[in-house]
Amino acid sequence: MKMVTIIVPIYNTEQYLDECINSLVNQSYKELEIILINDGSTDSSGAVCRKWMELDPRIRYIETENQGQGKARTLGITYARGNYILFVDSDDYIEFNLIESVNCYMEQKRADVCIFAYQCVGEQTMERIPLAVKVQEPVTTHICKQFLCQLSPLICNKMYSTELLKKISHKMENTMCEDLLFLSELFVRAERIVTWDAPLYCYRYMRNGNMSTDFHRYGEVLINVEKMMELFRKEQWFQEYWRELYSISFNIFKDILFRLHKRKDLRLPLAARNQYTSYLTMYEHFYEKYFEKYIYANAMKMNYLLIGGYNLRGIIRDLLLEEERLVDHYAASSVVSLMSKSLDKRIIKRITTENWYRRTQICRDINKNFMLESPFRNIDCVVIDFIEECSDLFEIEGAFFTESEFLKDNCILEEHIAGKRVHFLSKRRRTLFQNAIEKMVEIFRSNHILVILVKNYLNTRYSDVYDGFSYFKDGEIELKNQELSWCYDMFLEKMPESVCVDGTKFTELAFTYKNFPFGCKPIYANNGYFKYMATEIGEKLKLIYEQKDNSERNQKQN
Repeated sequence: MKMVTIIVPIYNTEQYLDECINSLVNQSYKELEIILINDGSTDSSGAVCRKWMELDPRIRYIETENQGQGKARTLGITYARGNYILFVDSDDYIEFNLIESVNCYMEQKRADVCIFAYQCVGEQTMERIPLAVKVQEPVTTHICKQFLCQLSPLICNKMYSTELLKKISHKMENTMCEDLLFLSELFVRAERIVTWDAPLYCYRYMRNGNMSTDFHRYGEVLINVEKMMELFRKEQWFQEYWRELYSISFNIFKDILFRLHKRKDLRLPLAARNQYTSYLTMYEHFYEKYFEKYIYANAMKMNYLLIGGYNLRGIIRDLLLEEERLVDHYAASSVVSLMSKSLDKRIIKRITTENWYRRTQICRDINKNFMLESPFRNIDCVVIDFIEECSDLFEIEGAFFTESEFLKDNCILEEHIAGKRVHFLSKRRRTLFQNAIEKMVEIFRSNHILVILVKNYLNTRYSDVYDGFSYFKDGEIELKNQELSWCYDMFLEKMPESVCVDGTKFTELAFTYKNFPFGCKPIYANNGYFKYMATEIGEKLKLIYEQKDNSERNQKQN
């Protein structure tokens, strides 16, 4: 049996330390080395450690002056004798079978790093946090870039080969998000990454003094993210992984802004919340500094109106640090329905959903708000797709509404509409679509609106992992995608000046989750798709505005 080293940095956690160490010594896997590093605690943590050291010969106890959690971990690595290393924070604990399960799996797959799920432990709650990326077989980050794209600065939900850890040039320090440098380098250098989808680590996220709740240190995050950028530049990895680096930084910055702006449970003082604007400005300058070569940095400062499927929300949210810039969304409506005259509201007998968003979209489709509200005020850009053109239409006295997934799931229709259906594959529907598009293009042009056409399609396959897929047996999906292709071509014929973003560019992300919790499973995409499509929009906008600037420059010269 190969030895596993568990490294526990400790600073003033006497309240939780017995529970933590107890979970380590009682592991079902016995070939352990437990290194407890007392990082200058001023409470009784040292006495607790010495007590356990006398009870279990596998425990090694080290006392140091206070240097911080990161340096304590680095020190632990130098002392480690095990083939594998696990880090455990002293206020957390692990399930009794974590070491046995993960160690055996890593041995079986000959892996050098394994990521496993974890659960957040509050005072009275426990929430499982699923893995953002799962694979069946060992892969590298070069093959599955999603490991970087959705990387979070959490070091404890992974087990590492000691050999791999000692290859990492960056040494951990005691700053917030300093794990990013360590983990990003590690994932690029790792040759065999595996995942274990079980919540084996218990993370106590709301403890007083926990770094994740210490708003005084939020400024350290930007420093460490910039260090990560410089590391990738130095190692000449930036060009290959810039999309992933953009995504990592975006997720972290947006989380901090959300904490400052909207999270009430953190009980941040007013002085902290008042820093929101300054943090937002710093982050915007960061993107101008590191990503101006690749994307239009001002894309995150534009105001957007969405017309089309729910996926558009996921994409644009991954473009905006301030979600208020997503001004509105006309969803669950076909273009024919949007451009139609109002309907008799009595056709809806009852809307069953309590979901405000779904209820709003259904009512809009019936009331034709798009034609009544003049929605383009203070809008910089319209983002549109035609996913809802795969729905049948209902016609009542020359007016139309959409049999969207929202409608089917959340409404009871009056019986008298039976027989008024216009099938999405009928010639009549195509004629209606063409006429509606002509009206819509006229509206866009009269309002001088920049339009981004996003070629979203229905997913033909599903999976919970990134390296193995199953296919939906519904043959109608392919027919719907053919019809979508026709709709996109028709729109571009009518409005060729539109910015076109094609989702088929990211074929490796063209799948959904079989048990997706909302709506029609084949439609909705995964988070990785959203993130890549957001950067694709940024790239296309950069080209558009560069061409515009060049054109204006040439006109001035002439």
